[in-house]
Amino acid sequence: TVHLDFDAVLCLCTPAVVAEALRRGPSVSCLRLDLPGIAERTHNLAVLTSALGSMVSLEMLDIQGVTLSYVSVGGIVAALKSGRLRALVLGTCPQGKKVALRLSRALRKCTSLLSLTIKGRARSLAQSVSQQTFLGQIPSLLQTNMTLRSLSLSGVTGELVGKVLRCLARNDTLNELCLSDAARGDMSVPVGSIYEFTENRHLRVLKLTQLKLGDAAAMAFAELLIDNVTLEEVDFSGSSVGTFGAHALAKALCINRSLKTLCLERSSLTEQSVELFARALSLNDYVEKVSLGNVFLPEQWCVPAEICDFNKLCGRLEVTWNTWGLEQTSICLSTAQPRQERIKLCWNRRATIASVGTIFAAASSLSFLNEVVVGNIHSDVRGFSEAIAGLLVSTKTLKKLEIRELFATSSIVIAILNALARNSTVCSAYFSCSLSDVEVVNALMAALNTNVTLHCVKFRGLYVRNMARFVRGIEKNDVLTDFSFDCVPDKEDVQDLWRLLWRNRCILSRAVKHVQGISVDEEAFSVLAGRDSLICALVKVTGKTSSECSDIVRRMVDKRRIT
Repeated sequence: TVHLDFDAVLCLCTPAVVAEALRRGPSVSCLRLDLPGIAERTHNLAVLTSALGSMVSLEMLDIQGVTLSYVSVGGIVAALKSGRLRALVLGTCPQGKKVALRLSRALRKCTSLLSLTIKGRARSLAQSVSQQTFLGQIPSLLQTNMTLRSLSLSGVTGELVGKVLRCLARNDTLNELCLSDAARGDMSVPVGSIYEFTENRHLRVLKLTQLKLGDAAAMAFAELLIDNVTLEEVDFSGSSVGTFGAHALAKALCINRSLKTLCLERSSLTEQSVELFARALSLNDYVEKVSLGNVFLPEQWCVPAEICDFNKLCGRLEVTWNTWGLEQTSICLSTAQPRQERIKLCWNRRATIASVGTIFAAASSLSFLNEVVVGNIHSDVRGFSEAIAGLLVSTKTLKKLEIRELFATSSIVIAILNALARNSTVCSAYFSCSLSDVEVVNALMAALNTNVTLHCVKFRGLYVRNMARFVRGIEKNDVLTDFSFDCVPDKEDVQDLWRLLWRNRCILSRAVKHVQGISVDEEAFSVLAGRDSLICALVKVTGKTSSECSDIVRRMVDKRRIT
């Protein structure tokens, strides 16, 4: 994988040298290009993209940070014509109608492309002519292209969604469709197109998010689900699904036997909706997860026992539970058989801190728990901090931790980081807040200097004044390989951090090659032997299970001791 920033010195001064290196690089299979603006003015982009058609191993191309012009689109077209490209990610749509048409023609004729992602913009209904032209070609692409398996479009209109759904009635190859982010004031998705879509018997994943569906469209999809036997995942998050549409979908789940996941987060639902989905889950053992998001449940509300046994809801129905729901979940987790490795915990504002603490205590004793997503925090900051810290200190299996809705809560983040310093299992942690507070930075530094399993850390943003001091404080850490942010920080702020990550990634790559027998590197292997970062990397490279990779590393360590 190669990631090129166009403001790098080589790309600015000697783009021809970089292009020639790409042509001669036989092992580059994934290429990502970013463009801050200067390369476009100097025509360096055209020089760099000219090498794409000659890259013999290129399978994945990500140019979402690039605006294609007439002089630079030729390289993309050549890559599509080569018959080697498997995945393409586009960002802003091409400049000009001619460029859009040329690229769309190449996409229609490409016989190797399996995945196409177009991240358009939906700031207003007055989209550019080139974006309307380019996205308008997608329906014809679905009619002619027989290789595409996954399609993801953002910045779409309700009219385009309808056309795409109609085309899928006659498409037997597409497995996954994701349409999202309609402009405000856009028209609703035509209900008639949904009824035509019912003829499709191949699609497995359907995600229509941040669109204007409404109850009528949701009820039409509910009718579709009654007879459909192929759809496994449906996501209508943020698409204006109301009570009537949700009730129709719940009734469809009582009959459907193919759907595994249904997501209706950010919808206008009530406790009656939760009750209907509880009834559906009691009758359907095939559904693995129904996510309803934030639904107000009064403290006195509960699912009647005659409707559903709560054991059938635990881990399957995700909603902001009240105190009763949290208490029932904790009881269920304490007696649960090994089933789901991931659980999401969320509650409403009136749930007691005691019930929150009980559910964390129950989760800490699970022997099969691999991932925990905490959907929100509790108003009792101290009690919440103690509860989640107790989970992290006592768990023996947890690998991934995600904390959402962290706003102005530095004390909670500090408590979590202090607990991670004493944790020996968590490999990946995500915090939905920015890294800025000095005390949080110090706590993170201490955790990274103590924890030898944590190799992936992510925050929402970065606003640290003295980043160089932070990097110097963790320079002895040799397992951290991924430190990312939702909002990309200024490159000057993170140059030292990128160097440290690059050093650790090189050590990891050398250790992996040593285990595979490709090269001999006892030094790198001795640094990471027994570390979870090496095990995770081997799982990705070899396709073996985590236990199998651990056994391989353990045998190599034992062999070194004997010799």
